[in-house]
Amino acid sequence: MKSSLALLVALALPCPVFAESNWPQFRGPDGLAVAIGSAGTPAEFGPEKNVVWKTPLASGHSSPVLWGARIFLTTFENGKLFAVCLDRASGQTLWSKEVPAETIEQVHRIASPAAATPCTDGERVYFYCGSFGLLVLDFDGREVWRLPLPLPVNDFGTGASPILVDGKVIVLRDQDVGSFLLALDARTGRQLWRTERPGFFRGHSTPFLWRHDGVEEIVVTGAVRLTSYDPATGRELWNTTGLSRVANASATAGDGLLIAASWNVGADASVGWSCRPSTSSPRPTTWTVMAD
Repeated sequence: MKSSLALLVALALPCPVFAESNWPQFRGPDGLAVAIGSAGTPAEFGPEKNVVWKTPLASGHSSPVLWGARIFLTTFENGKLFAVCLDRASGQTLWSKEVPAETIEQVHRIASPAAATPCTDGERVYFYCGSFGLLVLDFDGREVWRLPLPLPVNDFGTGASPILVDGKVIVLRDQDVGSFLLALDARTGRQLWRTERPGFFRGHSTPFLWRHDGVEEIVVTGAVRLTSYDPATGRELWNTTGLSRVANASATAGDGLLIAASWNVGADASVGWSCRPSTSSPRPTTWTVMAD
């Protein structure tokens, strides 16, 4: 059955402003959910108010990403996955490429196989689907490289999105068996490192690049634990407990704090905490827990 959603753009920014308002990954630049160059965006919009265009699309939970004059996202229709590119000014579909998945992963009844948000570096777009793996296209829809992966062992479906870190594509696959964090060369798809995550099972969070005090860490919310990794090697730097059994929300940062939250039905408490980086150790030493 064909289903659709309407993609709404409240304000068409002039072309010269596009470069200042890219939204290249899940939660935007650096995963901070902060829009740069968004002055003049209307605070109110609706079906007939401050809408420039509407474009019907096939179903999917992927967030759109923006770079220059183009918008990218994934969709699911008639049992097939698609990587889609729209014109930012008009909403017109510029191209739609099938993601060649042989089998569609099992998902929750209100979920979608097109759940992961793509990411882009301005030259290539990195589309990740649990049913296939990674498909990398240029801005004209030509394939650059691909990395098929086995179907995830997660009957709720894939939720994590890929991110870009210093020329690497970072992919998290937390599943009931064989969880791992993977880094690939963004230009070639060559594996740079793979870090196994024993003890972590199904999860849906996106990795977060935490920049602080001149250092970078990849921080991952997972089952019970929050864990930090070295982006260059994948080596674990530190971990701390306090999260729920299933992690959906990605970590973020602000005002010098690393912030993580999780919630799960059943006996788990709703937990959120923040911490400051340690000056003498890679592990944060001051943190606050808030629970029901």
